[in-house]
Amino acid sequence: ALGKELKGGVEEPVQGSRSAASAPRAGGLGWIEEAFFGNKNESATAKTYVFGLGSGVAYAAMAATWGGHVFALNVVALHVVVSLLCGRYSGKLHVAYSRFYAVGTALAVQVPVVGWGPLRSLEQLGALALFCVLQVLAGCVAVSRVRGHGAEAAARLKVGVFAACAASAVLAAAVGFRAGYFAPFSPRVASLFVKHTKTGNPLVDSVAEHSQGSAGTFWYNLGEVAVTLPFGLGLSLFGGDAGIFLATYAVASAYFALKMSRLIVLIAPASAALAGVALGTLFEWTMRQVEKTLALGINAVTGVSGKKPSSASSSEALEGPSVVGKGDGGKPRKPVVRAGRESSVKVILGAFVGVLILGVVFMRTPVYLKTCQEFGQRRSDPRIVTMAHVNGNPVVVKDILKGFIWLRDNTPDDARILSWWDYGYQITGIANRTTLADGNTWNHEHIAMIGKILVSPQKEAHAIARHLADYVYVLAGNSYDDDLAKSGHMAFIGASVFPDLCPKDPGCRNWITKDNTPSEAMLKSTIAQMHSHKVYEGRELVDPKYFREVYKSQYGRVRIYKVLHVSKKSKEWLADPANKLCDREGSWYCPGQYPPALKDLISRRKTYARSEDFNRKREADAN
Repeated sequence: ALGKELKGGVEEPVQGSRSAASAPRAGGLGWIEEAFFGNKNESATAKTYVFGLGSGVAYAAMAATWGGHVFALNVVALHVVVSLLCGRYSGKLHVAYSRFYAVGTALAVQVPVVGWGPLRSLEQLGALALFCVLQVLAGCVAVSRVRGHGAEAAARLKVGVFAACAASAVLAAAVGFRAGYFAPFSPRVASLFVKHTKTGNPLVDSVAEHSQGSAGTFWYNLGEVAVTLPFGLGLSLFGGDAGIFLATYAVASAYFALKMSRLIVLIAPASAALAGVALGTLFEWTMRQVEKTLALGINAVTGVSGKKPSSASSSEALEGPSVVGKGDGGKPRKPVVRAGRESSVKVILGAFVGVLILGVVFMRTPVYLKTCQEFGQRRSDPRIVTMAHVNGNPVVVKDILKGFIWLRDNTPDDARILSWWDYGYQITGIANRTTLADGNTWNHEHIAMIGKILVSPQKEAHAIARHLADYVYVLAGNSYDDDLAKSGHMAFIGASVFPDLCPKDPGCRNWITKDNTPSEAMLKSTIAQMHSHKVYEGRELVDPKYFREVYKSQYGRVRIYKVLHVSKKSKEWLADPANKLCDREGSWYCPGQYPPALKDLISRRKTYARSEDFNRKREADAN
């Protein structure tokens, strides 16, 4: 669609980027972008309504499957704002955005985890404000048309109406903030506007992919396509409404990719489109230069002057082949291509440079396609099966996979697995067992609870774990990514909710001392002792009164411990549907709650100031 709009119906197929295959959900932008490509003076058409509604449905589908729907919403809104600033308001723009926002929001709020966020979260209120602005603007245009206002009268009407609306909006916002209706930016979004190490949220800061991106990140993920981005971006600025959308999308996604390396996936569709614009424009320009070069050759052979004939139009003189009357004997002359007044050297040099660049592109294409395929395979390869060398011989290490299979084949169907949240999806998908947390766990306090269990001494950890889990999954093996290496993040996150986690070290900031040695608290932690149990000189570090090792993988990468003396009362209480707090009977959205046995612990925790919570009252306000 972008290719047709920007190139007048000529689409240049371009292999987009190495990351494009990693972003299937970003494809929802395809429907969205179709809806907003209208000319300044163009009114809404049937296509506008169809794609406006379709883009709303696509946005709602993204909201139901991917947290990135907020990005898509704001990119579309930003495109409309830029169009308005460029003086490109039209009935088509108003109708398309209105249908998109109304339909998309109406469907998105039906998703439990989204709820009323589009109408209450500061991250999404900009799109709502724009929706209201467009309705007011459309109303002013309609009134001016009916009353036959001139330009000055129409402008006065708009100023008066918008002034009144702005005053009302400020008053409503003040009341809403005072009542706690609106929520501030979440830590995940806030981290996009500050250095990731200063978000103030240890959970966000613990994720390596939240680190800032760099030029190297773009080259690694996009390859040679990264070279074409500046050229495509510059050319898209002259591509009308379609170009404005593409430029807005590209700049926004590039900014976020630089702020957070994992968001490089957002620029994949834009990079493909920009590469197509750049290479397509180069191809067309080169073909024109080649045509002019051929015209010079024909003119030289036929003896036709390169000067512009008085009877020929400008386009005919420069580009078009023409038949110039009849020759001797009444026979038609052969078509003569006229080269115009352009410098022969300039034309030939332009054709040579264009053909040379295109030749390099075509020669690199097979290599690039192969690189894309290899890159996609590397990104898709499971990290639970790896290659290693033992005594100089290559081996396939399947410890992690076999650990999940062992859980599936050797534990009861209702077994609950305690692990750090990194492995939650794999425990659910491969082992088919219930995990206490996974990558989609938004509850900071719950992640902190798991962190507290894992980094507390065994007696204290067992007192909590026996009410929540049946087994403990530990990733070991003295690797840079094992649970011992991650224990610092477990401690930081746990201490943000349980300040007494490290009594002699507030915030557990000295979990590993400055001279890179483990602290006393780290050595006594449950995760460290499970990690190193019987490893060094056969020392037994796990207390058999609390936990028992039931599985150790071939190369020691995975260790599984059974929680002893599990509270049957708490397990039955948690299994009761009445205690799962589902939003409705039979729903999949069930936040759940802790068993009564942990009531005292819950009462002593400090609720983390999470800005995702709506209507959260400060503790000071409650006192």
